Amino acid sequence: MTNHLLNLKIATTSHEQSQALERFYNETAQLVFGFCRKKGLNPQDSEDIVQIVYSQIYNKRDKYNPDYSQLAWLFIITKSEAKDYRKKSAIYGDYLKDYGMFLNVSQPFTSNPISSEESRDLDLSALNDKEKLALEQRYFAEKDFHEISESLGLTQANVRKIISRAIKKLKG
Repeated sequence: MTNHLLNLKIATTSHEQSQALERFYNETAQLVFGFCRKKGLNPQDSEDIVQIVYSQIYNKRDKYNPDYSQLAWLFIITKSEAKDYRKKSAIYGDYLKDYGMFLNVSQPFTSNPISSEESRDLDLSALNDKEKLALEQRYFAEKDFHEISESLGLTQANVRKIISRAIKKLKG
């Protein structure tokens, strides 16, 4: 296997970097996806992690040491990102569940309203319209980052930042 990470590290133009990363992605993305699936993640979360992993590889390309296997480096990043993703999902899930309960408060009640014990004081006024829309699409419509980026006319990386920022605001 060609050492695409070394090529990525020494590339001097963005075109060369793009080609090296694309070749590495094409040869290894199935490994990352398969690892995530074997760890019990659903296909959508696994695809999200694949995107995160290759984004991290690009961002950390200068730290790659060609004395070591590129697959070992890929595995370390994948394992770390999968672990972080699970932690973040659990934490964000709690806040988003509360956010969902808050949104339901504005709907006409057909049964008992949410008690004050069940709901938290979420300051939605701190969120802008894009943040609200991105959160709703991601966690209530269960769209992936690609679908959200297309609907909002933004890059996937920007959508991730918007959602992350919105969740931090909700945490207060």
